[in-house]
Amino acid sequence: MSKITDNYQFQANDPIIYKTLRPYIIVADGKPRVKSKHIKLLMKDELTFDDFLTKGLIEYLDVNEENDSSIALYESEISISTTHLEIEPFTLLGVCAGLIPYPHHNQVRNI
Repeated sequence: MSKITDNYQFQANDPIIYKTLRPYIIVADGKPRVKSKHIKLLMKDELTFDDFLTKGLIEYLDVNEENDSSIALYESEISISTTHLEIEPFTLLGVCAGLIPYPHHNQVRNI
């Protein structure tokens, strides 16, 4: 697996066409596989993002797979039919929007 610098990776099925893949937390039986113990190990540098992939805690989905998945934005929105959970809700906005500081805040009103 290549090094991931952002929350996105590109998959080449064709030399010309690239599909954007996004990482999601896998949800099984209505509970996310990533637990607080995994986050603590990640913060201590005892686990890496690649470890999350190899342990089956996180997987990459392309656009077609996203259409067939039930993805929750927040952990509180998980139901029995949910298959995946967003790692961070603001990543839903895309790579370029991730560069904008405080994208989830409203803009200032013009008076």
